[in-house]
Amino acid sequence: VKAYVWGTGGKEKEWSGNAMTKLGRNEYNHYIYSYTVDTAKYQSIIFNNGTEQTKDISLTADKVCYYPNSDSSPYTVSSYPFKDSYIIGQ
Repeated sequence: VKAYVWGTGGKEKEWSGNAMTKLGRNEYNHYIYSYTVDTAKYQSIIFNNGTEQTKDISLTADKVCYYPNSDSSPYTVSSYPFKDSYIIGQ
């Protein structure tokens, strides 16, 4: 999974972005990935696997979980605050 990030600071890296860090799994056995963004320079992100992707996401807060809530690419997403306790397995 990659994070493509851009904003007033330009593009952090060309498409398809930087690889994210796999942290583990959640209670639903879904993988959780992490990526740190300098929100002073970059205000938008797209998560992708090189082919499928989310729609453009506006970054508005720190430590946020994003998850797809549509069935096809480009995926719309919803979000909720992230807590380390969400990671239960590797």
